Amino acid sequence: MPYIAQKYNDAVITKYIAATDNRGARYQVRDISGKRKYFPIDHALNNRANHTKAAEWTLKYRGYDPADYHIISVYMPDGSMVHTFLIVN
Repeated sequence: MPYIAQKYNDAVITKYIAATDNRGARYQVRDISGKRKYFPIDHALNNRANHTKAAEWTLKYRGYDPADYHIISVYMPDGSMVHTFLIVN
């Protein structure tokens, strides 16, 4: 039987923010309502993995277990990524 997600839940946009004189490089996560949260870079991971990790941290920050969701990610022309969360159980 093919995998079918049960329902659509949410989406966020992640964007790399370069380092400044005052702050190190980080990832910005913006949800549909426009709220923003920032997460540090894990230098052991590549760019795509850091985008995905920031999306997973968003789920944890909201009190959800990332294991309960399937994350579908798409790159945008400006280098940001859109992540859609689908409930899988």
